Amino acid sequence: SSGINAEYGDCTIVDKNYGEGAGLRSGTIKISGEYVYGWTKREVGVHRLIRMSPFDTAGRRHTSFSSVNVFPIPPSSDSISSIQQIQISTKDIKVDRFKSSGPGGQHVNTTDSAIRVTHLQTGIVVTAQGRSQHQNLDEAMSILKSRLYAHDLHIKAQQLKSHHTTLSSNSWGSEAQIRTYTMHPTARVKDHLTNLEVNSTDDILEGGSDLDYFMRNALAITR
Repeated sequence: SSGINAEYGDCTIVDKNYGEGAGLRSGTIKISGEYVYGWTKREVGVHRLIRMSPFDTAGRRHTSFSSVNVFPIPPSSDSISSIQQIQISTKDIKVDRFKSSGPGGQHVNTTDSAIRVTHLQTGIVVTAQGRSQHQNLDEAMSILKSRLYAHDLHIKAQQLKSHHTTLSSNSWGSEAQIRTYTMHPTARVKDHLTNLEVNSTDDILEGGSDLDYFMRNALAITR
């Protein structure tokens, strides 16, 4: 997130769910700034990481996948925004409150401030934690509106048999291959949108200048 803050705008971690063994199972970040959606929308798809796992005592090479989605959230002052005009009735959602958690399931606070909102009709689930219960609920509802808007776009695109929507469903088989990050046996990053390659894997993963190089070139590509 440091590279995002420096280059594209403010980055806030809205939610993160830790895996059973190590790492993150899922997460949500909110990026605020000029043209942020335009910069990030071409990151939607599958990102592949190839490395020597530090958790494998046999020293074998492992491949991991990460599915990325990007949803626009316009300012609430934008009265003509289609997203902000979305009305969500309380009978259409289920709100759960729970304790924010850290690695290993350890509670980072003692109050039920984390929020999970489930949209009953679509099954879309949004969680927010790390702030007050009221702030988390506002954040979760804002993200839910974006998710519902994106869901509606996807349904309309399917009806029109369009194959060029960037808001694909969260399934591995239907998503575009975006980038492969190889850390072993050689350091190399292949950008599948532009067919460009660099050998500075660490710089890319830290959000350095080479990531900016990929993103700028991707803006000229129409998928």
